[in-house]
Amino acid sequence: MRPLTKRQHDVLEAIELLLKKGYGPSFTEIAEHVGLKSVASIHNHVRVLVSRGYLKRHGFNSKRALQIVQARKVVEPRMER
Repeated sequence: MRPLTKRQHDVLEAIELLLKKGYGPSFTEIAEHVGLKSVASIHNHVRVLVSRGYLKRHGFNSKRALQIVQARKVVEPRMER
């Protein structure tokens, strides 16, 4: 699994924090939490997080149907000297 960018990590953390309220956050709530104005950029980050296996979306058109999948442990390969 490829490492996340700082912004992707921030989006994932925001989703995790907002999910603790008991319902899935909207893209607007996520954008406000990470300090972005563009909901389209949040949509892109969520799409990448889903494709990399960090998030799961339930339903085709469900805006608040996000679930965090337990992150797999990533081990960086050692460089030979």
